[in-house]
Amino acid sequence: MNTHNAHSPVSAINTQELFGQLQETVNFLHQAFETGRGAHEVEEGLWRRMLELGRCAYGSWLELFGSGDAGETLVGADGRTLKRLEPLHRRE
Repeated sequence: MNTHNAHSPVSAINTQELFGQLQETVNFLHQAFETGRGAHEVEEGLWRRMLELGRCAYGSWLELFGSGDAGETLVGADGRTLKRLEPLHRRE
């Protein structure tokens, strides 16, 4: 269960970009069929598009967590109090 105070999933996930990439993939498949591309070319084109789609989806998921800043301290699952590292850094 997620207990983070984060962005709204609707605002953080760029559904327009994700659906646009899916539509581009479908268009690529139609064009590949119409032009008689070889299987190896279609496979390579799909692979590149799936990597980009995954990058976009994963980035959107990370954005749901915002900065990840839980405050000055955080109590871990084992009960230990953990101090925040300085300075904050981006997840990439």
